[in-house]
Amino acid sequence: MSPAHRLGRSLARIDWLLLLSAAATAGLGLLYLASAGPGHFSAQCVWATVGLLALLVTVMVGYEPLIRYAGLMYLGVLVLLVVVFFLPAHRHAHSWIRLWGFSVQPSELAKIAVVLMLARHLRYKEDQATLKGLLFPAVLVLLPMALILRQPDLGTAALLLPVLVAVLFASGARKAHLAGNILFGAAATVPMWIYLLRPYQKRRILAFLHPQRYEVREAYQLIMSRIAVGSGGLTGAGWGQGRSNSLGLVPDRHTDFIFCVIAEEGGFLRAGLLIALYAVLTLLGLHAAAATRDPGGRLVAVGAATMIGVQAAINIAVTLGLLPTTGITLPLVSYGGSSFLATSVLLGLILSVGATTPPVLHGETFTGTPPGELPTRTRRGER
Repeated sequence: MSPAHRLGRSLARIDWLLLLSAAATAGLGLLYLASAGPGHFSAQCVWATVGLLALLVTVMVGYEPLIRYAGLMYLGVLVLLVVVFFLPAHRHAHSWIRLWGFSVQPSELAKIAVVLMLARHLRYKEDQATLKGLLFPAVLVLLPMALILRQPDLGTAALLLPVLVAVLFASGARKAHLAGNILFGAAATVPMWIYLLRPYQKRRILAFLHPQRYEVREAYQLIMSRIAVGSGGLTGAGWGQGRSNSLGLVPDRHTDFIFCVIAEEGGFLRAGLLIALYAVLTLLGLHAAAATRDPGGRLVAVGAATMIGVQAAINIAVTLGLLPTTGITLPLVSYGGSSFLATSVLLGLILSVGATTPPVLHGETFTGTPPGELPTRTRRGER
């Protein structure tokens, strides 16, 4: 089957509501990026085009071949996460690899690799219902997470734990075991605070708890963001008319804090629309997971949907002052090629799961047993 024919068959079964919701989210992002960072608008249009191509290629290839080679992708990402420490830092962080005029953020690629690797490991496993079975999946996530924390990139690292919990839950892990792991992770924040967090990251958390004490430096961005969101009211000040945006009062308003620009200039109506679009993307991703009978596809869709939904929720919560500043982008909206590309591939994985019909064996839908382990039918009288 030719690639064009394969793509045509996939598009015929694609979830157009999910695709249109993603397009509306990206379109809203481009609209307000033109107001918040007009100098970055053309570059973001290029990345939006590249992201669309990446989404289509992912749908055409399908999630199954990507799961098959997830191990190589995972090891490659780990290598890149180590390589960044030997390169010059950018804004006090070793997060970027610059090649031929482009910048690549390996931590964004880690999102895809972790989702695929968890699906590859857990799709035919049955021991995740035991504590011992949870150990290796936890190691798969903690390795890239530790490297990302050392960059330091607290926001991206924080995304991986909810994805781990969601995928383990979807694979059959017990709630009591997951709750115990969550409590263990909460207890691990103490040594993380002591040994991993940089001084400025600690000040950001303290500024969230006591904004008045740090309002001149660490809490300034948080305070100005809340003022911008509150000044938008119901309908907003109008595109390009936001005072905080036009005067540049909110740092990083074209990346991590673009939601405050949307709330200030578009008001609650546009901000609420964006939140609704993220809810639709997440729920449709979980619906694709529930609809498929293939265990690998189910885990991929759960991981990808959780990654997108949690990332959007954390970014918006930071902008509203409900969480400490973490430096995490708003999917499909914030300026940034690596983030846009990673989100596009995750959406492509969800669409691929929804567009793929599991194989039928012996008149029944394939439910997850590897072909090499299918039980053989015994003849009458055989034991």
